[in-house]
Amino acid sequence: AAAADEPLRSEFSAEALRNHLDLAPSLWAKQKKCISCHTHGIYLYVRPQLSRDWGAPEEEVSRFLSEQVDNRPREGTVDDVSARAQLAYMTRGLAAMDAAAGGKTSVLTDRALRYLLRETQADDGSIEARYRFPPINSDTRHATVAAAMAIRMAPGWFDRLQDPNVRSRVHKLLNYLKSNSPQHDHQRLQLLWASTFWSDLLAAEDRDRVIRQVWKLQRPDGGWSIRSFASPAELGGGAKARELAGEPGFDDPVSDGYQTAFTIVVIRDSGIPAADPRLQKAVSWLKRNQRESGRWWTKSLNTTSRFHYVSFSGVKSNQV
Repeated sequence: AAAADEPLRSEFSAEALRNHLDLAPSLWAKQKKCISCHTHGIYLYVRPQLSRDWGAPEEEVSRFLSEQVDNRPREGTVDDVSARAQLAYMTRGLAAMDAAAGGKTSVLTDRALRYLLRETQADDGSIEARYRFPPINSDTRHATVAAAMAIRMAPGWFDRLQDPNVRSRVHKLLNYLKSNSPQHDHQRLQLLWASTFWSDLLAAEDRDRVIRQVWKLQRPDGGWSIRSFASPAELGGGAKARELAGEPGFDDPVSDGYQTAFTIVVIRDSGIPAADPRLQKAVSWLKRNQRESGRWWTKSLNTTSRFHYVSFSGVKSNQV
């Protein structure tokens, strides 16, 4: 279990990071028998990109993912809005695996993409998600961004797409992101990330505005805090607003592993050079704040129990 008082490592360890990164999704798959946005959702996007140095992702997780796709009914609208978000993250993971392999879109990924668009898309083009588990499975924009990335990440999939109905659904999804303005800075950062795959999602001046705001939110120690990117009333529909507002340090939130890692990834993908001093300061924060288990601590926005799954999401910082 993640804990705030877990000791810091004396020095950064890629090996400890890798061990933790590969273990957590395997345990989740065995225990919960489902895809989790806070574990698999991030793992499936990041881990394939590390295959050159670390080898392919765990075969057990890949097999579990394939079973999740194969066990879906061929037709039938997905009524559970939480399951829709899971499908978006799962499909993005499949696309990431295909992209990392340097080949073409697999039959499995093609089926997942078509299923996602056909059975989970709302009339307005979005992938509707429940206000449930911020910041990953938090709202409809999150799931829609994940779907938009999956469509473009799948090697050559959209460019070769011939089915006019499916192409129409893709355009509706992108139009949703263009026409529905983000409500807070965490959503703006996600839209910036999606725009690195679909450049016309953000005008140049809007892109620059988001990046300037990111630098303004950087804390003196080099990190970022999720609490600075959205208020409790905005995260996950405000379900935890009263509880979060009463926590110690609410007015001056500390840097956390999730937001620091996520911000670095998006800023780098947006073209900011690794040598930028502000980015180097953020990387230095990560190196100083790794815990003995290999993870980084982030307090959950959803629970006071011992399970702070968003801490796992912070391990994606190794993509830096």
